[in-house]
Amino acid sequence: MKSYDKGNWFRWGENDQRGALNFITAEKTVRATKVVQRGKVYSLALPITHTSYGVPNNPRAAPPIHVSTVRKNAFGNISTGSDYVTLFSHGQTHIDALSHVWTDGVLYNNFSEENATSFGSEKCGIGSIGGIVTRGVLLDLARFKGVDSLARGESISDEDLYSCAKAEGIRLESGDAVLLRTGYLTTFDKKNPVDFFRGEPGLAKSASKLFDDREIAIVGADTYAVEVEPTEDGDWGVPIHLDLLWKRGIPLIEVLDLEELSRDTVHEFMFVVSPLNLRAFGSPINPLAVV
Repeated sequence: MKSYDKGNWFRWGENDQRGALNFITAEKTVRATKVVQRGKVYSLALPITHTSYGVPNNPRAAPPIHVSTVRKNAFGNISTGSDYVTLFSHGQTHIDALSHVWTDGVLYNNFSEENATSFGSEKCGIGSIGGIVTRGVLLDLARFKGVDSLARGESISDEDLYSCAKAEGIRLESGDAVLLRTGYLTTFDKKNPVDFFRGEPGLAKSASKLFDDREIAIVGADTYAVEVEPTEDGDWGVPIHLDLLWKRGIPLIEVLDLEELSRDTVHEFMFVVSPLNLRAFGSPINPLAVV
């Protein structure tokens, strides 16, 4: 194995599969509940549906397939309806497992890639995460910069993040979920759906310092990959996935709908998310912000 800056590897022991989620202590969860004042609940997920309804879907996979079964008068005068849904786990609003991306034959925390199989991920799979309740913070970068959307290929530095948080009056804390609104989701055009995936604004490599300094637990965005594409080096690699997910064990949440939070100028909330209990490399989710 090569020598790496191993980030958070072994920080919580050699058997750890939760990474930076360990920053979310019981005290942190209690702290998150105290943010709630009005009891308003925001869903941050896009509907699971076809691109023709105005929702981006990863072009590397088929769109969701939804078939319903209706049994009229199945039990006397009682009828029932049920559903079959087939979907790509990284197609629309979803969370990446720590096993989603790796290099040189090892997953996060030095687990062998032999744990990644066609039956799912035996180590660091999404089922290892469990339910998450913590303080959430919205960094509304598009509003901060006075634009509808950051430009495709525009990098977000650590200084951008600190400056945006300062302008919002937000202090980032250990165990926070930091959600980034770039406005890019609003550029999706259902008449040309593939164009949305030809590049995006996102995190620069320098942003990792902020997440380390503040012990951030989760990072999410309204983009399909969180990181800037093309990258700062002009290629199409995934350096932020390797830096945050693989090295630091920070789960990434992608394709969030943050528009309603932005319209209501909400910057702090209780953040709730529960992935499916699967040995999988990611999971569709319906994350909630409660204020």
